Amino acid sequence: MPLPPVSSMSWQERAACRGITDPGRFDRLGRLPNEWAIKRTLSALKVCTTCPVQPDCLAFGMRSRSSGVYGGAYLVVGSRSVVPRPLKPTTRASAA
Repeated sequence: MPLPPVSSMSWQERAACRGITDPGRFDRLGRLPNEWAIKRTLSALKVCTTCPVQPDCLAFGMRSRSSGVYGGAYLVVGSRSVVPRPLKPTTRASAA
């Protein structure tokens, strides 16, 4: 699927996340994210659900090769590509 062109950054002025006081929730997760970090990122994704500029934001994230939340997706930068990934909380077996 081709990415939509991002002609300017003016779309950011209409973004649902504009003015959020905790922009760090849109950053990439650590290598072994804990439950708090995943919940924080899921709250960022929730902001994206009502955002009118999702396609522009996703295209920006893909083109800038940045990990984090962009356009309603969690992007992970690999050595060859940027891949949207679903977030799944990790579960650990409890000791018996």
